[in-house]
This record gives sequence, C-alpha cells and structure tokens, in this order.
Amino acid sequence: MRCTVRSSCGRPKLAEGTVPTHTLLITKDAVHSTLHAEPFKPFSLRLTNGSLVRVPHPEFIVMSKGGRTAVVNTQGEKFSIVDLALVTAIEFNPANGRAHTPGKAKSRRRKRR
Repeated sequence: MRCTVRSSCGRPKLAEGTVPTHTLLITKDAVHSTLHAEPFKPFSLRLTNGSLVRVPHPEFIVMSKGGRTAVVNTQGEKFSIVDLALVTAIEFNPANGRAHTPGKAKSRRRKRR
C-alpha cells in the first residue's frame, strides 16, 4: 500500500507502526558549513555502515568540485575517500581527538617524598 500524504520534509508519511526504510542523510552543504565554521571544531563523519572518519583540521579534507566526494587524510600517508551521500551524522570531537568521559579526569595529586 502506497501512502500519498507527504511530511514537511517531502518524504511520504508512514502508517503507525511501520518501520522506515530510509536513513536521514547529511547534506553536502552541512559538511561544507561545518568544515568552514569559525572557529573550526574537529569533527567526524559517521557513515551508513557505522564507521567514523575523523577530520581533525580543515587541511585534512578536500571536497570535490561537485561536493559529492571528499578525500580525508586519516593517518600520515593513509586517506579515506568518502561518498558524502553516505554520511548519516556529523559528530564533534574534542581538540585532542580523545573521547570525553565526564567524571573520569585523572587525579593530579603530588607524590609524597
């Protein structure tokens, strides 16, 4: 059964209890604006397969002229080629690239002599 009623985003509304078959994808414009934000914040691109591609600095990513593909330098001479149509989320990282866990700060006690 096909539904002809459209939601505000243009996608068909699903009947109650129906599981959607599509995933909300991030647009190339969202990636572009995140990349050129001032000040820049390190971020990761979450892909449809669940993997993450870290972008620690704007110089580590190059987007194609059409904006469909990006090349991200991941480690030294390694790089990832990303189809931006497969990006499901943009996740922001702390500057040092480590995940922040509240309440897990290391103690800085002085050693007794």
